[in-house]
Amino acid sequence: MTTPAAVASRVARPLPCRAWPAVVGLGCLALAASGCDGSPQRAAREGGVTGVTAGGGGSAGPARSWAPAQALEEDHAAEDNHPAVAINAAGDGVVAWQRDGELWARLYDGSLQTFGPATLVTVPSRYDDLAVGLDAEGNVMLVWARDDADDTRGIWWSRTTDHGATWSGPAAIATGNFQRSRLAVSASGGIALAAWTARSADEVIVSVGSCDFRDGAWSPVVNVPLPGNGLGDRNPRVALDGVGRGFLIWEQPAVVNQPSSVWTERYDGGWRPESVAILDTYAADDSYTPTLALDAAGGATAIWLEMWSYVPQLWARRFDGTTWADTEHLATAPLIEWDPPPMVAIDPGGTSVALWSEVTSLAEVPQYYDVHGARHVAGSAGWQPAQALETTNLIGSDLTEYAQPLVGLDGLGNAIATWRKEGPSSLIHMSSSRLEAGAAAWTPPDGAPLDDDTSTAPTHSALATDLAVSPNGTALAAWSYAPEYDIWAAVFR
Repeated sequence: MTTPAAVASRVARPLPCRAWPAVVGLGCLALAASGCDGSPQRAAREGGVTGVTAGGGGSAGPARSWAPAQALEEDHAAEDNHPAVAINAAGDGVVAWQRDGELWARLYDGSLQTFGPATLVTVPSRYDDLAVGLDAEGNVMLVWARDDADDTRGIWWSRTTDHGATWSGPAAIATGNFQRSRLAVSASGGIALAAWTARSADEVIVSVGSCDFRDGAWSPVVNVPLPGNGLGDRNPRVALDGVGRGFLIWEQPAVVNQPSSVWTERYDGGWRPESVAILDTYAADDSYTPTLALDAAGGATAIWLEMWSYVPQLWARRFDGTTWADTEHLATAPLIEWDPPPMVAIDPGGTSVALWSEVTSLAEVPQYYDVHGARHVAGSAGWQPAQALETTNLIGSDLTEYAQPLVGLDGLGNAIATWRKEGPSSLIHMSSSRLEAGAAAWTPPDGAPLDDDTSTAPTHSALATDLAVSPNGTALAAWSYAPEYDIWAAVFR
């Protein structure tokens, strides 16, 4: 059974972005908290934050670099936040976001290297609950949660098949007390999977729900792979390969009041209930916050956290298209950021990269979270040793902060990572680094800033972020910028 101490250890990690106050990122300035500017702990880590420029460096493939960041909207009359990003193999992309209760989107043309106009898709939506997908033809699918009224509460969708000129009328995929919407869209565009956490009206019983999109419509039958039990988020994720086969992955206790396990269900022409199984092999305490990536041929890598004697460990398991291999240990640290969770990406050949944020030593007060990563090269026996992408992040002194590391791989196996990095000013900027195929280290060391406010006296903080990387090497990153709450983006091209 999960112990109180284990629960306390999980709760002590950074809070998710939806819990941020309006002055997010300004905690040290506003509260003069211990360990802010001038403290010995902070001063010891300030080296190397400034003076870094963004660039592509040497590359496996065509030379590329981050273009200057640009504002996708600057309407200061409303709060624009929680961008969601997708990109396809041609380098066409989309950035969707929430403006108060509205959903907006701008499409990116990879050949012209320009964004189209901002378009109002629909109203209303649940705060911080939006997912987006894009197929090879440039058709965009939006999925979101609504909770504005009992009769409209549920998971909704809209789609554009004319590059954003028009959007289908908003429609419900399923109705109920649902949240944490997730989406995967196949490259062919013919299949999509959506998943969410489903709660009973009294919030006592929690399960995972999912649906599939085929032949231009969402199935009216909701897939519930396990009966609901207990409390807590199910943290679902869905992924699809190149021919429309996929997985649902989530966390849930097998029995109420027992530790959570990581579960998967196969999708292959429909949901396969006989495939529902526990993926982890640990029963002493919680396994939680899983995520999953699939390559075009059907190979997959899943990662998740496990709590071992109050200390989190990061584990992985690889799927060869038929069978799951043995579990593999990636990292152990006194604290590993769990919401947002560790992330994993996979290239078309099956090489995987995992990324997470950890506190390496509790002797440091306050504890700062630095981003770490590990790579498994397709065909090799195991994962390469984990390494730090940075050692200068000041995230962590305020528990409302989080690093949110994100990662993607292109078709040549080059990895791109982005994350939130706090500097000496206590404000937070977007940072990025690359791990080229065949290279041994991430470059540049400690990352390079993507946003345009990285002077010695910045006035903005990057809030919720997202990243998508195309097989052709293009990458699209987006974030919300406080205090104005505008949406910004940068393109790696």
